Amino acid sequence: MSTLSEALKHLVSSDQPLMASAFTSGQKKCLEQFARETRLIELKKEGRATIYQVINRQSVVNYLRRLHPLDEASLPDNLPTRSRNIGRERNSKTGQTGHDCWYLLMKSWDADVVWQNANDRMQPSELTARYGVAALQINVEPSLGQGWQCNRPLLLVENQALFDQCDWLPQDFKGCLVYYAGQLSEVLLHWLAEQKRTDEVIFFSGL
Repeated sequence: MSTLSEALKHLVSSDQPLMASAFTSGQKKCLEQFARETRLIELKKEGRATIYQVINRQSVVNYLRRLHPLDEASLPDNLPTRSRNIGRERNSKTGQTGHDCWYLLMKSWDADVVWQNANDRMQPSELTARYGVAALQINVEPSLGQGWQCNRPLLLVENQALFDQCDWLPQDFKGCLVYYAGQLSEVLLHWLAEQKRTDEVIFFSGL
């Protein structure tokens, strides 16, 4: 969990404003920046002490929920570490980049698998047969053709060997195999959360 998240959780869990001494120096720096950028919390002086106070509690809670969709207590005990990280932190690993778009690289072999939006239709099996892979550019801006939906499941793998050599898949697999390079893009996570893209998304970290 990030330094800012820890500090904000500590702050919203208290019914009263908290003294600066309740936070580490790193947390105080993060809170000060958060206060300047969002005005959801404020810092004020009381004598020689600095007080941290929540101005809009629900907005801070919503901000934390976007960063950490699932609470640790709600996750199964036997869930793999990377799957657990996706639920808690929206990322299987650290080190996200800030690009505005991301490329959904996929393979499909069933002609009935279709991606479509209001204006276009794509059969990834045709592109896979011709070029070895199909791709969609997805963006953080919802206006940029982001209505794409697939009628079959998405199976995400982080191991390129599993994406390259697909004989491990069940013969009756009728979905899209998607490669995500071991790190889930923030753009992809926002895109998946924006609207229903498919009936099922499966994460398979592989070896």
